[in-house]
This record gives sequence, structure tokens and C-alpha cells, in this order.
Amino acid sequence: MIRNYKIENRHLEETEDDNSPIILASNPSQEELKGLAKKHNVDEHNILSALDPEEPARIEFDDGHLAFIFKRPKNYSSVDHFVFKVSSMGLFLFEKKLIIIVSEELPLFKNKNFKSVQNIKEIFLKLIYNSIFHFLEHLKIINMIADEIEKKLNKSMENKHLLNMFSLEKSLVYYLNAISSNGAVVMRIK
Repeated sequence: MIRNYKIENRHLEETEDDNSPIILASNPSQEELKGLAKKHNVDEHNILSALDPEEPARIEFDDGHLAFIFKRPKNYSSVDHFVFKVSSMGLFLFEKKLIIIVSEELPLFKNKNFKSVQNIKEIFLKLIYNSIFHFLEHLKIINMIADEIEKKLNKSMENKHLLNMFSLEKSLVYYLNAISSNGAVVMRIK
């Protein structure tokens, strides 16, 4: 689904204007992706990379815009059984336009950081900041869960607790790779 936004009195407001400065494509269809690529002259491979959870974070300076693919933690659910997952997000920054591509419906602009914004570059940086903050919050939760499982393991040697600990270990590997990849890209922005 594609939503258009504009900045009005330092607030983000959804608009019907197809030429708005901010375009958010959440779980877009193939037709929507091709339309975005063609209309804004964005490489189709880069757009598809924004939806690929295996794609490493990277930054490319294309003709007239910056293509920024980075990792973000997926919202955790109890059905994930202690596996914290990551997904990719694409930000395509033009002089007067920002295209955001994510693989799922997210309340990206509901965060308090978006209560007051001045321009698309600030939104770009706040999206990156939110991803970093989300990782940090998940790492705190992983640490708390690991402590709790460790206490349970000390009391009883059930396989269930060991399996939970292995799931957390797998999550940390995903997070370490994602954070390292994001860090390299952010250093390149400098």
C-alpha cells in the first residue's frame, strides 16, 4: 500500500497528492514497486532490496538520489519463540522527496520523534535513529530473558530452557550482523 505525506506546520499529514514529498510504500505490490521505480527513476533492484530480509545494509549514490538500505528489528511476537528477527527498509532520498519502502504495515510516524519535523532529511535521520533505538530496546529485552532462562537452567536442566537459550543466541547473531551492517553504512554517510 502506498501512502503520501506532506509536512504541514511541522507535522506529517497524509495527503492524496501523488507528488507529495514523502511516499511510504508498506508491503507494496509488484505493480506499485514498478510504478515507483519508473516514476522516480530508481533502480528496481534497489527497490526490491528494501524488501529482502537477507539483503545487507548498504548505501548507494544514484543519479539524483541516495539509496539507503538498512536493517531494522521486526516487532517481536510470542509466536516467534524467543527468535528476534530483522527486516530490511529502503530509504530513497532525493533533494525534495523521500521514498520509504518497508515489507510490512508499520506505524512509522506514530512515534513521538515525529511530532515535530522540519524537512525530509530530518525524517530520514529519525527513521534511522528509531531503528537503532528499537535494536537497543530489543537487546535489553533479550538480556532480561537470558537472565531469566539462566536462573531456570540453574534450578532444572529441562531441554525447553536450553532450546530457548539457543533461540536467543540465534537472535543475537542476526542482530549483530544487522547492527554491524548498519554501522558500516552510517560510517559511509559521514
